[in-house]
Amino acid sequence: MGQGYGKRFLFVASLFLCAFELSAQDAALSPVEAYQIESQYGPEVAVLNPIFDKNNSFEFMLGASYSPMSSLYDYAGVSGGVAYHLNRRHSLEAFAQYNFFAELSTFAEGEIKDKCIAVSCAGSGLGIDIPIMMVGALYTFTPYYTKMHLTDMSVVHMDITASIGPSGVLTEEAKFNNTTGDRNWQFGGMLAAGIRILKRNRWGFRVELKDFIHSATNVGAKEIVNDLQLSAGVSIFLSSFPSYTD
Repeated sequence: MGQGYGKRFLFVASLFLCAFELSAQDAALSPVEAYQIESQYGPEVAVLNPIFDKNNSFEFMLGASYSPMSSLYDYAGVSGGVAYHLNRRHSLEAFAQYNFFAELSTFAEGEIKDKCIAVSCAGSGLGIDIPIMMVGALYTFTPYYTKMHLTDMSVVHMDITASIGPSGVLTEEAKFNNTTGDRNWQFGGMLAAGIRILKRNRWGFRVELKDFIHSATNVGAKEIVNDLQLSAGVSIFLSSFPSYTD
């Protein structure tokens, strides 16, 4: 009987001794080493929890865009917009973009315009519709929210976004006789996909690929075109305005 109690006492004493040694080792760890060990067991807040609540919040955006992807023209612009976030996954967005730089591409200048002038067709009034201004209204779906370690002590929060909606493009005809023609609004649709990086102070950074689908008249032929552009910008999230009727 006494021998059984002795074994139990030795077992319990061994556990206390191990716990004491582990505590001493933890105390000797640097803050970074302690963080690395604790991070293996998971943070106190779930990994997929957002950095802040986007429900019923507004996002105001400023950005710039560049499109070297068309064979007919190149353009660069600035844009502004606002989005209303219904919840973490769904939002509605409106924006406007002005293209401060828009001109015929090298291909259009050399292979179309110059050859047209060489065969005396410039006087026929032919030209290419170049986008001057763009507007859109989008529904944005955020299917994926993720976090990524940049350093041992920092985490980047990211949204993956996909958008669809109607759009309008104001075009101006660049004629081959070096004059400009009429401006016309061309209405169609647009698609977008991007990444939004979020900060704890509610600032964000967005990178998106946008495709405007609309009609245009190029070299006398009316056709459907895709204006594909790369956009980048900053945004800030603000909570919904308070209700003064309650």
